[in-house]
Amino acid sequence: MLSPVPYFMHYVKGYAHIGFNKHLGEILNQLTYSLSNTGLTKSIYDAQKNLPDQLTFSKSTIRASLLSKKIIYTISPSLFPRPEYWPDHAQVMGYHARESGQTWQPDQRLVDFVDQHSKIVLLTFGSMVNTTPGSISRVLYKALDELGLPTIVNTAAGGLVELADFQKKQKFLFVSNLPYDWLLPKTYAVIHHGGSGTTHTGLKNGCATLILPHIIDQFGWNRLVHQLGVGPQGISINKITSSKIKELIRDLYENKEYKRKAIALSKRMQAEQMEIKLVQFIEKAAVTW
Repeated sequence: MLSPVPYFMHYVKGYAHIGFNKHLGEILNQLTYSLSNTGLTKSIYDAQKNLPDQLTFSKSTIRASLLSKKIIYTISPSLFPRPEYWPDHAQVMGYHARESGQTWQPDQRLVDFVDQHSKIVLLTFGSMVNTTPGSISRVLYKALDELGLPTIVNTAAGGLVELADFQKKQKFLFVSNLPYDWLLPKTYAVIHHGGSGTTHTGLKNGCATLILPHIIDQFGWNRLVHQLGVGPQGISINKITSSKIKELIRDLYENKEYKRKAIALSKRMQAEQMEIKLVQFIEKAAVTW
C-alpha cells in the first residue's frame, strides 16, 4: 500500500488522524486512527461486492490484512521522520516525482518575467477549486499588489482566475500550467493549497511556504510547515480576509528565517537518496506476498 500523507493508518504520538486535524489528547488521538481504520475496512468490505469474483472476505480479515501488510509512506523523512515505535512493515521511504520539465520550453514572456524580477512568489491552488474563485483571487491579488511582490499566478484547475485589472500590472504574470521543477528553483516563496506533492516540491527547492488549506490532509501539511519554521501558519481558504492574508504574505516574504530554514531543509531532502531502499522494500514485499 501507498500513502502520500502522514497520520493516516499508523498512530503518531501527539497527533490525531489526518482527517481530524487537531490534538485531542493521547487517548482520543489513538481512537481517531481506530475509527478511520474501521471506516476504511468497511469501504473495502462493501467494494468487494462489485468485483466479478464474488469475494466474501470478512471485515476482521480485511482489517487484519490492512494493519499487517507493507505500506510505504511516500514522504520525505526530513519532513516526517518515521516513528521508531512503528511496525517494520510501515516505512517512510521519501518523496519521488518525475521531472516533468525536461522537454518543456517556457514562452518568452515567462522567461522575461523571471529575468526581470527577483524574489518571485508563485501562487497556485493546483487541482483545487472553490465556490468563489473570483472573490478569493481578488483578495489575494490585492494583497500581493499592495505589497509590491512580483507574482506568477498558476490558475491550473480554476481555483484562481485571471482578473483584467491585474493582467495589466507589470508585477503579475498569469499562466494556466507549468512544470514546477522548472519554475521553483527560480522562486523565492510559494503560496499554495497544501497538497503533498506541491508541499514537497516547494520545500525541496528551498521555497519559503505559505499554505492556504482547502481539505483534509492539507491542514496537516500547513501545521507541519509552520512547525518546521519554513513559513507562517496559514489559514483555511474559507477564512481568508484582506487584513489576515496581507499580514501572512508580508511575514512570508520579509521574515528571512523562513527562507534560511527552507534552504537548509532543501539540502537535507536532496541528500536523502532513498531509491535503492525503496526498491529493496518493494522487492521484499513481492517475495513475502
